[in-house]
Amino acid sequence: MDGHVRILWDQHMTTATLDSQLKSASEIHGWCNTFYSHQFRYGGGEMPDESRFVSSAQKNVIMNHASNCTFIELYCPWCHAGLQEVMCGIKPDE
Repeated sequence: MDGHVRILWDQHMTTATLDSQLKSASEIHGWCNTFYSHQFRYGGGEMPDESRFVSSAQKNVIMNHASNCTFIELYCPWCHAGLQEVMCGIKPDE
């Protein structure tokens, strides 16, 4: 307030506030495209997917899924055709 920085440790930042701050930072740095908070969602998930040291069973434990079928049962009906293949790194059907 009044031009002074305040850090509110006991209050969570809303998604709208975070997006606003990311947009401002993007403009200040002169980036062509604005950052949004949703762009960080898959960052943590890519590391186990790309690692040869994390098995499918371990990934299911991390995601709290009983098996690989759980992903298909929960998310497949909502996915655009070919999206699941892209997210899993598999070539989409021709």
